[in-house]
Amino acid sequence: MIALMSLFIGFAVAAWTRDKPWRAVQVSILLWLLVPAAVVAVSAGATLDSNTFLHPSTAILFLTFLVQVTTRGDQVLQASSRYRVPLAIVWFGVLWSFVTCIAYDTGYSLVLNQLAAPVVAFSLIGLCSHLSPSSTMAVVKTVVWGSAAVAGFAILGTLQDFTSPFTEQMRATYLWFDSSVAVTRQSSTLDGPLVLAFAGTVALPLIGSQRRVVPKVALASLAIFANLASQSRTGVALCAIGVLLLIFQRRSAFRTRIAASILIAIAYAATTRYGLASGVTSRFQYDNGSAGARSVAWSNFFDNLSSYSPYGMGPGADARLAQSLGMPTSFESALACLTISFGILFGIAYFGGQILIFISAFRSKAFVPISGAATSAAFALISVQTFSSTANQSAVSLLQWIVLGLMAFGAGTTTSPSPTTSATTHDINPANAIPSTNRLVP
Repeated sequence: MIALMSLFIGFAVAAWTRDKPWRAVQVSILLWLLVPAAVVAVSAGATLDSNTFLHPSTAILFLTFLVQVTTRGDQVLQASSRYRVPLAIVWFGVLWSFVTCIAYDTGYSLVLNQLAAPVVAFSLIGLCSHLSPSSTMAVVKTVVWGSAAVAGFAILGTLQDFTSPFTEQMRATYLWFDSSVAVTRQSSTLDGPLVLAFAGTVALPLIGSQRRVVPKVALASLAIFANLASQSRTGVALCAIGVLLLIFQRRSAFRTRIAASILIAIAYAATTRYGLASGVTSRFQYDNGSAGARSVAWSNFFDNLSSYSPYGMGPGADARLAQSLGMPTSFESALACLTISFGILFGIAYFGGQILIFISAFRSKAFVPISGAATSAAFALISVQTFSSTANQSAVSLLQWIVLGLMAFGAGTTTSPSPTTSATTHDINPANAIPSTNRLVP
C-alpha cells in the first residue's frame, strides 16, 4: 500500500513540476529530512530491507526524471554530458548492485532508495542548472533551511525534553533506539544521530550563499548545534574547519568574518551555559571502543577482499558479518559496508565515479560556482566514510548527491548569459557571478 501511495505522490509532484523540475528536487529533500525511513516502513507494515519498501522521495525523483526525459530528453542529455563518463561508471555500479540483488533475491529497496534515486537527483540538478541558473540556488536554500529545521528539533530535544512524533516508529525499527545512544544523542526527524550530524555538516558551507549576516549566524549556529546534539566527532571537526575557512578565506567580506567571529562567541557561550559540548567532549576522551572496532573492521575487510568478488556477500551482509565478529558497531564506512554487500566491482565503480565527478567539477571552469558547494561536497565525501551512512536507509545518500550536483553544475554555465540576467539578483551570491574555479571555500 505504501508503495502505491509513494507512486501516487510521485506522479502528482512530477506532473506539478513538469516545467520546474527543481521543485521536485526540493520536495524530495524535505521528505527525506522530515519523514524518516523508519516511519515509512512501519506505516507500510514492512521492514527497511523489504523489497516493497519505497520512500516517497524515490518515487518523486524517478517519475520526475521520466517526465523530463519524455518532454525534453535532448536537454537532459546535454545538461549532464560533461560528466557522462563518470556517470556511466556510477550507473554501472548501480546496475551491478541490481545483479547482486537478483542473485540473492533481496536488497532492491536499498538500491532504489539509496543508490539509484540519488544519482537521478544529481542529473536533475544538472538539468535545473541548464534550464534556470537561479533554480539551483533554490535547492541550496532547501538544503540549508531544511537542515536548520531538523537541527531546531534536535535542540528542543536537548534543552526542553522534546519528544519526537516518530518515537514509536523509531523504537519499532532500530534496536539502538532504547539504548543510551537514543537517550544522550539526538536524531530529530532523521534516521539516527549521525544522519543529523551529516545534514548539519553539509549545510554549513552552503550558508555562505546567504547575503544577510543575521541569517548566516543563526543558520550556522543551528548546523553546529546539530553536530553537538548528535555527538558526532567527525561532524564537529568538519564544522570547525568550515567556520575557520569562513573567517580566513581571502575573498570573504569583512562583515562575513565578523559574523563568523560572532558565531564562535555564541557557540562557546551556549555550549558552556547548557553543557551541549559535554557529550561530544567525552566521546573525544573516551570513544567506548569505537576506534578499536574500526581497526578490526578494516583489517577484516582487507583480509577478505576475495570474498567480495564478484557479487559480494549479499545485501545486509555487512551487518551480519560485523555481528559475527563481535563488533559493537557496523563497519563504519559506506565503502566497506556496500562493498561487502555488493562486491568489489560495485565499490570501485560507485565510489570511484563519485571521486571522478568531484575532481572533474573541481577543475572545471564551465559553470558559475555556488559559494560553499565544493566544501560541502568534500565534507560529504569524507563523512560518508566514517559511518555506515549510505549503506542504510536515510537522507544521507540523497544529500550527498545533491551537494555534489550543486558543486558540479553550479548556478548556470560561464558561457551562458550572466545569472543576473536570467534570475533575480538576490538569488545568486555576487561573488559567484564571476567565472572561476571551484575552490574549497564556504
